[in-house]
Amino acid sequence: MTSRFHRLEVGYLFNRAFWRHGYATEAAAAIRDRAFTDLAASEVWAQVRDTNLASMNVAIRLGMVVRCRFTKHYRGIDMPHLGFAVTRDEWRRRQPGLTPTSRPRLLPQH
Repeated sequence: MTSRFHRLEVGYLFNRAFWRHGYATEAAAAIRDRAFTDLAASEVWAQVRDTNLASMNVAIRLGMVVRCRFTKHYRGIDMPHLGFAVTRDEWRRRQPGLTPTSRPRLLPQH
């Protein structure tokens, strides 16, 4: 397994006014694709707070799956996170396009 300190990682932060427009998925997908095509990455990761369903769904749309769980310590608070990742081979298998029956199942948001 790749050391978690030597991983290519995609991340984003948007002002609330720009949430729910697909910008995170579009930007993260472009970075993921560039990592695999131009940087020859073997895998791409995303760290997601375990309460952030919207970002979990972005990771799922990118073809990522949960590979690990960990806790980040920030300003004296323990914050559980999920480590999502997609390998180059997994990414390649998705390239011809998603069919309606192969779309990833997203998490419900309330």
